[in-house]
Amino acid sequence: GSYDLGLPGNGFTSTNYSSINDMIVESDNKFLVVGFDNGNCVMRFNEDGTRDLGFGTSGKVIINGTTSVRSVSIQQGDFTVANPDRIVVAGSGSVSGSNGVLIARMSLAGVLDSSFGGGLGYVTSYVGPNPNVDKVLLLRSGFATRTIYVIGVNYPA
Repeated sequence: GSYDLGLPGNGFTSTNYSSINDMIVESDNKFLVVGFDNGNCVMRFNEDGTRDLGFGTSGKVIINGTTSVRSVSIQQGDFTVANPDRIVVAGSGSVSGSNGVLIARMSLAGVLDSSFGGGLGYVTSYVGPNPNVDKVLLLRSGFATRTIYVIGVNYPA
């Protein structure tokens, strides 16, 4: 129950102008974090709390067109090069000037997946005037079928 004083910052890791909405631990004990850090983004930290500079650009991936990144998960691949594990995030984004649900997919190295969302690496969909995404859940059936579920609330205007 005590702080790990061996970590940088006496047990705390922080970034400037940031907020965190969700976090998961990867199998290599690195942390994937979604939130805001000078833009809506995905960040990865090493086990010791330092930013993983090999992920995205200087440890983070900014997702353009988002108004919020709220949840992160790992989409399991299979044992082939053509179908690797991927990072999936969900939040809200702009759809023709209105708020919508945003889903983005990227490699474990933090590169947006150009095979997802018509080459953009993300999709947005209008579902009502005020969507609030709470969680992204991933279902895998067999070797090929992968389904992405987004859970949240849509507040009336």
